[in-house]
Amino acid sequence: MSIVAGPRSGSAFRFTDYTVILVGTDDAAEISVSEDAALSRFHCRLEISPPVCRLVDLSSQTGTFVNGEPVSERELVNGDQISVGSTEIQIAVAGLDRTADMMSCDEIASTIIKSSPQIPGYELTEEIGTGALGCVYRAKRIEDGLDVAVKVVRPGRSHSDDHLRLFVREISILSQLAHPRIVRYHECGRANDTLFFVMDLVRNVCLDQILQGQSPASRVRIPCGIIVNILEALQYAHEHSLVHRDVKPENILITRSRKRVKGLLADFGLAKNFELAGISGITPSGAIRGTIPYMAPEQLLNARHATPSCDVYSAAATLYRYLSGQVPFPGDSLSELYHCVLEEAPIPIQELVPHVPTRLAEVIHRALCKDPRDRFPSAESFQEVLLQFTQRSAYSDADTSPPLASG
Repeated sequence: MSIVAGPRSGSAFRFTDYTVILVGTDDAAEISVSEDAALSRFHCRLEISPPVCRLVDLSSQTGTFVNGEPVSERELVNGDQISVGSTEIQIAVAGLDRTADMMSCDEIASTIIKSSPQIPGYELTEEIGTGALGCVYRAKRIEDGLDVAVKVVRPGRSHSDDHLRLFVREISILSQLAHPRIVRYHECGRANDTLFFVMDLVRNVCLDQILQGQSPASRVRIPCGIIVNILEALQYAHEHSLVHRDVKPENILITRSRKRVKGLLADFGLAKNFELAGISGITPSGAIRGTIPYMAPEQLLNARHATPSCDVYSAAATLYRYLSGQVPFPGDSLSELYHCVLEEAPIPIQELVPHVPTRLAEVIHRALCKDPRDRFPSAESFQEVLLQFTQRSAYSDADTSPPLASG
């Protein structure tokens, strides 16, 4: 990638692994052009997983252009030229010539034929879930008949044995996590070109089913209890120097025993280790749209430096979704979603759910602050404040709770 015009003309960059590049006037942008008045603070985003490169305009004021045409999002190919303000960036993909019949990663994903894989030592009985990273199967361990869940992932492109060994080793370390609110890994490994993870089988219950017919207070209290469980899990992980990085409803399993509802956190460490091993590549745009609204702004800017505060933010965004049925930052395109997370305030939750207590609304919006320094300092501190809203005594016809202290 070379800058061929503009204030940074002559600069060149080479990428062999997954990375994200921001272009804009902000100092946090990897290509920062503060002197170009035509650029927005965060103008556009390049997600690179060689040989694939995706460009997203971040709802910039003056637009992003590829080969002279305005774009919202585009997968780039060899020879493309990006124009933003007075800056022009030339894309070169080693070993690839531009052709009209190149398929995008979205098109490739749609052509993959799913087949039930063969995992040594396990009998896969039925598919019970699917996502951007792979499929989950109900399975039986042959040696003792134990019912388990097996997540199966086929890496999106070829990888060295060293990459895959590193990945399996890192995930094996995560199997040492032992917490009642974390779905446990039993085993992980490789079977030919397939990576697999054996986990506890959790009989997940739909939250909407649980909340159906409940009082307004219970429709607030029960989701708060689930997120309290998740914050317990996160605090435990953070104390072991681990960040989840992908807290969202799809990664929370809900169980109900008699009248007790509990939340369990799944897929711990997968997002980070897929990326670091270069395995995940670029997620199809339809799948990533479901993840962005739960990601902290600083995680969008630099996912590799995600901190525990990112998990706190994501837990709050998930609670917002549980309570309102909407994500904090709705958007019809990747461009709009990125812009909203980075620049806009979430819709006040009481506009969507008037019966949410004022103090709880303050708690949620504090955890969703753009600046990590304005959020709760830890998952535990967020949990301690949220705990009161799991009690029936916290709800009354008149909400007279005092404002939440900012310290």
